[in-house]
Amino acid sequence: MYAREMGKLDEAVSVYRGLVEDDPSDEDTIRALDALLRANERKDDLRWLFR
Repeated sequence: MYAREMGKLDEAVSVYRGLVEDDPSDEDTIRALDALLRANERKDDLRWLFR
């Protein structure tokens, strides 16, 4: 939501990536980042998420 409303997709992705790196077991964050990346067709970032 933050990314869409504020038009700051790159910042939102960066924040989510940092959260996933800090806690790779946080399923809620992973799901949120996955949805954001898929909705915006960020394929390279999706590859990173599921490596």
